[in-house]
Amino acid sequence: MYEHTTQIGRLLHDDHQRCLSAVQNLEALLARQGPRKPADLADPKTRSVLVEAKGVLSQETATHFAFEEDHLFPLLAEVGEQHMILTLKSEHDAIAPIAEDVVRLIADALKAGSFTPEAWTELHDLGLELTERQVFHVQKEEMGLLSGIGMMLEPDVDSRLADTYRSMG
Repeated sequence: MYEHTTQIGRLLHDDHQRCLSAVQNLEALLARQGPRKPADLADPKTRSVLVEAKGVLSQETATHFAFEEDHLFPLLAEVGEQHMILTLKSEHDAIAPIAEDVVRLIADALKAGSFTPEAWTELHDLGLELTERQVFHVQKEEMGLLSGIGMMLEPDVDSRLADTYRSMG
């Protein structure tokens, strides 16, 4: 595993780890339950997995993606990494609406106290798709984006980016 030598690299890596944990826990829950048997929100472990997934996915799409697109991608453009930018941005564009639907389905069920069979089936299908896309995306960012930013950031820029990212969270 790449050793993150920048402040912003460490912050984004930590977010990636939280995201992976949340989506993998969600994936395990979905696999255990299957598409036809809604999860029991009265079960504390089930509820915890869903609440964590909802929070992490909300942060991922609202803050993490926005930070990368607004602050890191312009730096990549300056050093000629348009292909990386296009690839990561297209993945963000594919992941964000699925994550928003997953968050909405979880939020609605938590508010209602249970999943309808239709909502559970939809969450099951979208959650599995999201997990696959998100895991692949995080791996790509860890190997490409985070390993490369250490070579192009001066310490003052790194510090400024880290402060900006912390203020967004």
